Amino acid sequence: MGRCSVVASVVCALCLLVACQRTEDVKKISTTASTLGKQSGSGSAAPVAMPATKTEQLTPPLDLANPPIDAIKTSSGLIYKKLTKVAGTVMPKRNDTVLINYTGWRQATGETFFSNRGKGQPMPLQLSNTAPGFTEAMQLVGKGEKAMLWLPPEIGYKGGPPAGTKPETLVYEVEVTDVVAAPAIPDDVAGPPPTAPKLKSGLSYLVVRAGTGKDKARYFDTVTFNYSAWDATGRMFDSTEMRKRPATVPPYRQTAVLEEILTSMIAGERRRVWIPSEKMLQSGKPLPGMPEGC
Repeated sequence: MGRCSVVASVVCALCLLVACQRTEDVKKISTTASTLGKQSGSGSAAPVAMPATKTEQLTPPLDLANPPIDAIKTSSGLIYKKLTKVAGTVMPKRNDTVLINYTGWRQATGETFFSNRGKGQPMPLQLSNTAPGFTEAMQLVGKGEKAMLWLPPEIGYKGGPPAGTKPETLVYEVEVTDVVAAPAIPDDVAGPPPTAPKLKSGLSYLVVRAGTGKDKARYFDTVTFNYSAWDATGRMFDSTEMRKRPATVPPYRQTAVLEEILTSMIAGERRRVWIPSEKMLQSGKPLPGMPEGC
């Protein structure tokens, strides 16, 4: 059976700030830890084709049907051409969130199906949670740069084309206005070192940063913490650190493994934990956003 190594701080840290009280022996615990959860996402899953009647029709800067001869084609089928370049710019990485202004056209008809041009509100696009063509393309366009992208249907949709539509090549003009860096991918994301200590359940973990507190959270305490989680390939599929919104829950309301992790940590501690995907089920189902089939 395969493993989804989830490096949660639980991999990347649990910045837990736990406040707990009892009717007897009142205590306040401040704890930091990281776990896995569901990332509601700070970015869009992928630009979605909207009905043409709702979108202003815009003239593309380049021929949609025939990319220029100096456009670059990658092995995946992506074609891109930079319209503006910025020397020494910040280049996005695979898990980062980019803020973009973009316009999309259907190559076959030339229809504009979406544009946020001139609205003064760049769209956040989380590269770990978008169409594969966008994940690839946006790592090639830096902050302040503008490019045209030709995405064939094989890489242009996340999870396939929208219901009721047929696969087609979509063309985009994109401008990257900012890059929000994701937590760095751990070097050992694919699996723990042989010397890693284990919890009672057998889960391997590493203490990335020692804690400053004295007391561990109890299963019924309320724990506030940050976490980031990756699969074994380094794709980040969840992160409260990117959302800038810590989780606040009693450990007993988590899966059994997360309860064990949270109640084994003290305030200020940052841990990395590798968790088999089958141990992250709730009511027999994977948590939202968690990779399946690992």
